[in-house]
Amino acid sequence: MVFSDLATRPIGDAYSTYSSVGILRVREEVQKFTKLDSNISNVTIVGTDQTNYFNLLNSAVEVDSASASAFTTTVYKNSSGADTRIVVPYFDTNGQHQFAVAYSISTAELELSIKHEIETIVLFSLLGLLIAAGATYYLINRLFLIPLESVSLASQAISDGQYSDHIGDVRNDEIGDLARSVNQMATKLENDITKLKELDSMKNEFIMITSHNLRTPLTIIEGYMEMLRSSELPEKVSAMLDTIESGLKTLASFSEDILTIASIESGNTTLSSHKIEINEIFKGIDETYSSVAEQKQITFNWQVQDSQKVVLVSKTNIRGVVRNLLDNAFKFTKQSGRVSLEVQTINNDLIIKVSDTGIGIAPEEMPKLFTKFHRGTSTYKYDYQGTGIGLYATKLIVQAHKGKVTASSTLGKGSTFTVTLPNVVVNNNISSSPTA
Repeated sequence: MVFSDLATRPIGDAYSTYSSVGILRVREEVQKFTKLDSNISNVTIVGTDQTNYFNLLNSAVEVDSASASAFTTTVYKNSSGADTRIVVPYFDTNGQHQFAVAYSISTAELELSIKHEIETIVLFSLLGLLIAAGATYYLINRLFLIPLESVSLASQAISDGQYSDHIGDVRNDEIGDLARSVNQMATKLENDITKLKELDSMKNEFIMITSHNLRTPLTIIEGYMEMLRSSELPEKVSAMLDTIESGLKTLASFSEDILTIASIESGNTTLSSHKIEINEIFKGIDETYSSVAEQKQITFNWQVQDSQKVVLVSKTNIRGVVRNLLDNAFKFTKQSGRVSLEVQTINNDLIIKVSDTGIGIAPEEMPKLFTKFHRGTSTYKYDYQGTGIGLYATKLIVQAHKGKVTASSTLGKGSTFTVTLPNVVVNNNISSSPTA
């Protein structure tokens, strides 16, 4: 606006002076002024009757009749309010209004300047946000996250059994109160667990002493039972001996399970193993349970593959595993049902599978199946006898052999237990000494 007011007089004078000699000279004079302001993109000299006398460019600046004949400056603006055209009247030295000078104003430089300003503002805003975020993170990390992480790590250590790991440098605020509570909890847990370990050790010692003391009278009773069996006895007495013998076997099995559990729970997780042929492990089991199957009128299928192969296991304990699984299978299988024992080797693994067509196990009981003293709903429902430690002892024995035992069952249709003992199949040399 200021430029147009100042440039109109010299541009009009130049046109009046040089128009008679040619437009080129007029263009030179006009260009001297337009170079002073890069926002001026075109200049047109228009008569009061809208006649175009001169155009700086090929196209003319649009001027309506009112603006061309007006005695005051006319300004055209765009929708954003920026000046796009200015029409300034020219008066000669005599005060005559001969024509007007119209200026076309480019907004590119203004828009570029605005863009740069916006970019600068955005840049500084982002920089400010980053600085603020960094400072906030540092303060939150310093004041809250690091102390809370210390409390979390200490809690995790406590859950892992490291009760002596306490939180240091405790502050006098809410987080400090939390840290002190965790330290107190760790100390109390350490004291309580120490007492529990002492009690557990005493319990295991008592159980082992009791089980050992049971072995002697049981051995004596079994000896006298064999003597009585060799004698001719009345049928009624023989039946009574059968009942006594069944009770003795139950008691002996219970005693062995208790000893095994106490030994493993006390820290002896490595059982005494020997190289032995597979058929030696299962010798006599088929006869025993074939007799049981005959008494209960149950079909018993027996299959031991690769019976001559040699395995490195604890014979006594693996026989106990098989007996526990078969005892359960026969216990929960009704008359006319079926129990099967399948033994095979796959690569160097020994696989023992016991299946039955018994009452099955409820789905909600499966997760608790191998826990100590768990007997399950079905056991109570059908009033079956049992101590609830057979499967628990089985699990401990299998785990001591670095193996696993799994179960699958359908309620009312039967169950299958599978024992996998990995890498126990060795060469056929059985003369080596026991492995502790």
